[in-house]
Amino acid sequence: KAFPSFSYKWEIKKIELDLAKMLSGESEGEEDAEHSKAQISKYLKERALSRETVTGAVFKMLKYEVTVFYGNNKNYHLVFYRGLGVF
Repeated sequence: KAFPSFSYKWEIKKIELDLAKMLSGESEGEEDAEHSKAQISKYLKERALSRETVTGAVFKMLKYEVTVFYGNNKNYHLVFYRGLGVF
């Protein structure tokens, strides 16, 4: 089957997040702060890292926000993270 032909565009935003601030709740302007914290906690747990490991360190992650706009006011919003490591 052929895919339906949609008129769409991608909006991709790369945002650097300071993990230490996110975990301490100092992050401002994050609309999805709770979701972000959940994602980060999961990220840390999967890599056997603790909040103590992050304290005082600049641990940055790239936050990708991808919004696909279709016709008829429909769109899909995806948010995912990629760790950059501890610097």
